[in-house]
Amino acid sequence: MDTKLQTKGSTTGLAEGAGRIAYLDVARGLTMLMIVVFHVLGETSLVYHRFVVTMGLQVFLFVSGFFYRGFHLKKNLLKLVLPYALLLVAVRVYWDVALRIAWPGQVLEIVKQIVLGYTIDPLWQGNGFYVGIAWFLPMLVASRLVYWFVCELGKDNYAMRGVLAVLVSCAGVVIGNQGIRLPWSLDVAMATIFFMYLGDFTRRYQDKVMEILEKPWIFLAAFVTWGVLVHCFGYSELAIRSYPYGMTFLLVSALSMGVVLAVSYMISCHLRHVTKALCVAGKYSFAILCAHVLDKSCLVHSAETNIFLLAVWELFLACVPVFVICFYRWAKRKGNRG
Repeated sequence: MDTKLQTKGSTTGLAEGAGRIAYLDVARGLTMLMIVVFHVLGETSLVYHRFVVTMGLQVFLFVSGFFYRGFHLKKNLLKLVLPYALLLVAVRVYWDVALRIAWPGQVLEIVKQIVLGYTIDPLWQGNGFYVGIAWFLPMLVASRLVYWFVCELGKDNYAMRGVLAVLVSCAGVVIGNQGIRLPWSLDVAMATIFFMYLGDFTRRYQDKVMEILEKPWIFLAAFVTWGVLVHCFGYSELAIRSYPYGMTFLLVSALSMGVVLAVSYMISCHLRHVTKALCVAGKYSFAILCAHVLDKSCLVHSAETNIFLLAVWELFLACVPVFVICFYRWAKRKGNRG
């Protein structure tokens, strides 16, 4: 099976331009938008809540594993740690100005937050100040570092990598269930390392995986099975280290993640314009995340606000950086042609 698109606008669902794979960009974009809406709706829809928390971060770990080519310190520092640090500083400065408070030890506290990779600020915790959504950025760095160790130990033996990934995930679940929160959410990185392995495994055997995703009934069967398992065993929520029935969360998360991947693949094959929009969102998904962090951390809404209109508003705000980037690229191309 050809895994590259040869012509612009082609919709085989496997690639979008050089070095990009359309259905994975669609999956990233779709997932990020679902996460933004989820953070607004919360418990309003229990099914939606449970589905998003069981697949959201796992999709990004899967994609990270798919494109894993070793751990590159400089790349991770620039693309993940630096935005994380800037977000912490930006939110802290915003609230210092808004509340007209200057705390002498705030520089040291910010440094501690960056070094330890935690997002709860003890100074403002009582006032609801936090940048909790950004915890994912240092966690992803930790995940890539952990998977590097797994690959070093497993070498090119994918069966051995799989065994090691499961063992590491078991250790992460045990640590999380004990209420131990490690710096940079290392415990969550360990618990979810299996999904990076799934992405790595899929890249190696993607022809066979594509054959599975091409079957339209797959996502329906996976969703029904997911619903039954969640009803029987409960659902996991990584941010609060909730792993009911231990390692069953791997199966539940894999099923919900499979639903998103299957739907994303079908979208990339049959809905050309939707694919283009979601690919852009997927390509700049971290920009959406950073804007969403600022939105959730700095904007205050009243209890009377319509929650569904609020979801649309926050989705728009989160996508503003993407609109700016796209406009800049369009203007630059037009200028070059001129």
